Amino acid sequence: MNLKRYALNFIATSVALFAVNFALLTFANVDIANAGMGLIPIFLAAMLEGQRYAREHGDAPESSAMWQFSKQAAMVVVALNMVFIAGASFVVPEIQFLMTQSWGPGVLLCIVLVIGLLSFLLTRQFLGMGARTTLKAEAKKRKKQ
Repeated sequence: MNLKRYALNFIATSVALFAVNFALLTFANVDIANAGMGLIPIFLAAMLEGQRYAREHGDAPESSAMWQFSKQAAMVVVALNMVFIAGASFVVPEIQFLMTQSWGPGVLLCIVLVIGLLSFLLTRQFLGMGARTTLKAEAKKRKKQ
């Protein structure tokens, strides 16, 4: 499992979701943003890593390896979200307001840490799911041949 590839998939999915939401908001006056959208990049990055591992190794990763990778991935997600919030604090009025309040940075940090915990658990779950799905699909494909 490759942490850099996971991070790139996470970033690409986050940017794509932002772009889709921005386009819909700009051109159709439809806002699809919600709290759950922040979890989609975690799902996708973990699924893709699990699938890649299964294709390369022909087996699912061991549970201990998935927990270890999930811990590292959660730290990456926390770091990337902190960078995003720092950058957004210059241009997003709501985040600027939060940063001016005495309690604001603490609230933002708590949110980032909760997302980190969720990413730890979800990455572990979706790594395995991605690997199992790929292995089943490949077995089905071989069976047809």
